Amino acid sequence: MVVSMDSMRERDEENMPNAAFRADIVEKLQPGFARATTERGRLGFQSAVQMEEFIFQRTGSREEYFRVVVKLINAMTQARMF
Repeated sequence: MVVSMDSMRERDEENMPNAAFRADIVEKLQPGFARATTERGRLGFQSAVQMEEFIFQRTGSREEYFRVVVKLINAMTQARMF
């Protein structure tokens, strides 16, 4: 069986979080993002939406996306950004 990159990409997109879930993640990131930019200056992103979009584009699977988001939320929580 030959698997093309397009078919692999389609399967990965099916397994990635949907738009509603991603919007919920942005909502969870927003308070920490706002505090971090106020207390520490720019983070390299204009907004929590841009940060989430960067994570979404860079991760190749649902599991990797969740892993990165959880690490980010944990880091913000431990730094009392939320």
